[in-house]
Amino acid sequence: MSENSATSLDELLERIGRHPYGMPVRGMERVRAMGEAAIPALADALVRWQDDEEYDPLWPLVILGEIAHPAAVGPLVGQLRHFELEILALAAAEGLAKIGVPAVPALCEVTRTDDPLQRLYAYAVLGWIGEGAGYRVLIEALERDRELGDVIALALEEQRRPEAIPALYAAYRECPAWQRSEFERALAGLHRGDTPTPLWQTDWRLRYRRSPSLSGGLDLDWVGICAVLHGNPEALAERPTGPVRTLGEITNDESQSLDASPDTCEDCGAPIEYYTGVAACPQTAVSVAVWQRRMLEEAREDGIEDLFALLDELEIDESERRTADEPRGAKARERRRDEIDDLQMSRVTCQWLIDQGMEEVGAARALLLAEAMRLADLHGDPEGLLVPVSPPRIAGPKVGRNDPCPCGSGRKHKRCCLDKA
Repeated sequence: MSENSATSLDELLERIGRHPYGMPVRGMERVRAMGEAAIPALADALVRWQDDEEYDPLWPLVILGEIAHPAAVGPLVGQLRHFELEILALAAAEGLAKIGVPAVPALCEVTRTDDPLQRLYAYAVLGWIGEGAGYRVLIEALERDRELGDVIALALEEQRRPEAIPALYAAYRECPAWQRSEFERALAGLHRGDTPTPLWQTDWRLRYRRSPSLSGGLDLDWVGICAVLHGNPEALAERPTGPVRTLGEITNDESQSLDASPDTCEDCGAPIEYYTGVAACPQTAVSVAVWQRRMLEEAREDGIEDLFALLDELEIDESERRTADEPRGAKARERRRDEIDDLQMSRVTCQWLIDQGMEEVGAARALLLAEAMRLADLHGDPEGLLVPVSPPRIAGPKVGRNDPCPCGSGRKHKRCCLDKA
């Protein structure tokens, strides 16, 4: 790398690290595009920013995972030690999953460490990667590491290997009572083959945004939840327990299925759908899409054309309202709740649009209009929101009752076209 490009990378990382709020997506995309050449600078920034409150170490972690080069294994494995900051350890674990098989030897070493939380993340990543050596380590760990049996069971479910069922069921019969629900979930998932898609496989530009509704945290899947539980022994002791069940009882239990019945609308009784990313029923589908489009129009009036920039603005506004002091008056509290709901709905709309491949407000508005028209064809437009407004009639010169009719008939206006008008 030349001196000029190195300086450019340093400057870019400086701006990324000091990004005031939201997520510096565009800068991160530029660094990600540099590939392996950016890894030393990212690893260095990760170390330097660790205890500096002016910088955010999450961003170099995410970029290292997105570059997905074996050279990033060392910095990411090292980050698993920072489990006191779950958001960083989780991002490092997900980054290692993206690197895949080249990370397996280092992860197998971590499963032999004394620290249970480091082992927890290592087991999870081995499950996500799904490689043969990792599978053997997980099967062996069922006997060796009873403390994390629940984590190992869920990691084996991620590997989607039905041949693990006998070993899992044998460990289930011997595990602590509070771990049984995770073993049963894993056994049912492997039997049905309906393991959910892990969150780390979603668009990274959305996955690692800090959610205002989660107090600035990330959405957690089973790995994050297990890390929180195992970091709190009191919570583990209070978990509900059930009796040991037969394998047939577990695999035939419909409550373990991912195909839950959809919610229904309280007003019309129809199933709730997410046509444009936001909950709606057939009667409200068009009005929701029109509201979403109007929100984008207002953003455009404010000079915002980039959906990621709009997400940044929405997140900071929602965060400020959520952390503000509760208003005293009932009407003020209701108004604050409505504002938060609108901001959250706007934020979810942007995320859905980005999932559809949109990045610019103009293209997103066109997509929502097309969706609104499709939904109107499908469910109708009960509020007439898509009915074109007739243009106003332009008044011509006023014609008196006794004047010649403007139609040219030669008759007086009152005897000809006045009544028609």
